[in-house]
Amino acid sequence: MRGHHLLLLSSFFVTPMLLAQTYVLDEVRVEGEAPAEAAPLETYQERSLREALSSQSSVALSQQGSPLQNAFAYIRGVPSQGTTVMMDGATLNTQSELGRASLGPFVMLDMEDVRMLPGTQVGQGAHPLGGVISMRTKRGKGKPQFSSLLERGSLRSTTAHEALSGQIDKTDFYVGGTLQKTGLGSRVNKLHGNVVADEGALQGLAGNVGVKLTDTLTLRTIGNLTATQNALDQARYKELPQANPAHSAELTRGHAQVRLVQGEDTPNEGAVGLFMGAYNGFFMGDINLKTHSRNYGLSLTKKQDLTKQWSGWGGYDLSFESLRQRISNEESFSEAVHALTIGTRYDLKKLIPEGEVKLYRGKGSGVEASYAVAVHAPVSEQTEIYTKYGRGLKRPLLMEKYGAYGGSQLPNPNLVSQRSHSGTLGVKHQALDRRLTIEGAVFAGVLTRLLRQVQVAPRLFETRNMGTRHFEGIEAKVSIDPSPAFHTALSYTMTRARVGQDQAMPTHIPRHNLCLEVEGKPHDDVTLFAQATLQSSRLNYNFTDYPASIVTLGSFITVRAGASWSLTQNLSAFARVDNLTGAVYETDYGYGARGRTFMIGGSLKL
Repeated sequence: MRGHHLLLLSSFFVTPMLLAQTYVLDEVRVEGEAPAEAAPLETYQERSLREALSSQSSVALSQQGSPLQNAFAYIRGVPSQGTTVMMDGATLNTQSELGRASLGPFVMLDMEDVRMLPGTQVGQGAHPLGGVISMRTKRGKGKPQFSSLLERGSLRSTTAHEALSGQIDKTDFYVGGTLQKTGLGSRVNKLHGNVVADEGALQGLAGNVGVKLTDTLTLRTIGNLTATQNALDQARYKELPQANPAHSAELTRGHAQVRLVQGEDTPNEGAVGLFMGAYNGFFMGDINLKTHSRNYGLSLTKKQDLTKQWSGWGGYDLSFESLRQRISNEESFSEAVHALTIGTRYDLKKLIPEGEVKLYRGKGSGVEASYAVAVHAPVSEQTEIYTKYGRGLKRPLLMEKYGAYGGSQLPNPNLVSQRSHSGTLGVKHQALDRRLTIEGAVFAGVLTRLLRQVQVAPRLFETRNMGTRHFEGIEAKVSIDPSPAFHTALSYTMTRARVGQDQAMPTHIPRHNLCLEVEGKPHDDVTLFAQATLQSSRLNYNFTDYPASIVTLGSFITVRAGASWSLTQNLSAFARVDNLTGAVYETDYGYGARGRTFMIGGSLKL
């Protein structure tokens, strides 16, 4: 415990160094800045964000139902509710169940930049309890072009994607549409005697349009809409009143924002943004079990270089949330939250501190604060040391306080914000002309007033502020790039999560997570890749019992591999296999993962 306090105190004195770098994401070359400990997220043909994150050892995914429906990210021992998911600067997980953002609907084909940032962050939206998954959608570049991708495989799996993008005069545009279908085939989940049909389909539409009003002023409109439909487990839901097992559960999620940006590609940028989020749940198609949640917001941000070494930024956010539900009769709730942000960064070359404070005020509550501080120290051109410390805050949602969705959730209007204190101390070293990169970090933190679901009766739950969770661990990664045609990386994360003696809360995460990834280009037109992941056992709930008992899910190893061929400048073919060894495992109790899946497809650009 003494070491835990020393780590948190030391975190006031060192941060991630912002490195200008070029990296490749899904055949798109991106210029940007990324914190030193956030390695570029390689995609290796992944079609979904969930698949892309599977190569990150600091992330543990928990999947419920179809892969297209629910997949939640646990970062460094923090519950998935503590993972902030952002798209184009707007936080998405304010509408989904218990504040978790399901990763299932996000398609990598629509993304230009994805960063996985564990721990406390400066300048990345709300100060997270666990970490940030930040996405930026594609923008049209060059002359207009059309692209089409089709992928088919075993277990009735299909992916189709079409996009139109480009630039015309002072307008850039990107519009992409996706259709995905998947099933478990004959591999029905019969683990623990729990039979789940688990068929899924997803339809998605994404758009990003920018109009350059002046040389420094751009009006940008961004939006995405996904609808998922999943087959029901009739045996599980037949006891619910008025349920119609012949229908399917549907979830529709939407997000849109309009931003007026000054100096979009310059250090001194400012933006005015309007955004809207939506969550519609049609549980088994029953008209008496509906949930509608809306979120509207206004965002003002401005960054300014004050001197040659000193820069600052400020922001104001207004978020208005509304909840409308119908169980036996219709009920409506609403809340407005104001947030003020002030941050600064000072570049002393050998020591660069930065910090940020956010103040919140919501309905029926006083002022609450979160903050983050970070310092980085470049020891040499090859070595840097960084540290971060922060206090995260996550307010309860209206859906948590008043929601009764699905007829199985009791409201609890007395909920208060959950909080976290966390720190990281790390080092990064590059050698052999930057062909070898070694990274290491230790982290620790504590979560208090944790928001969690409590089973109060069979098939009946309530969200409560319960328990304290301590977490600490180590991370290490070695990347070797002997030539531009070959890349390999081995990463390992050990996380120890502990809870109070009076709280029997499972951690939902593996204590050990080991990932190996290899990519090679034996020819300019051919790319081969392979990825192996080992995850140790984890604790989980068995909600089929009352009260819910704790079970241990076994360890497992998964392997995936594939290849892609550029047949011409505009025509490509690819093939891959997921779960090559056919491992039988669960990441959430009662939901078996898919077996061995073969996929083959091609893409065309016109």
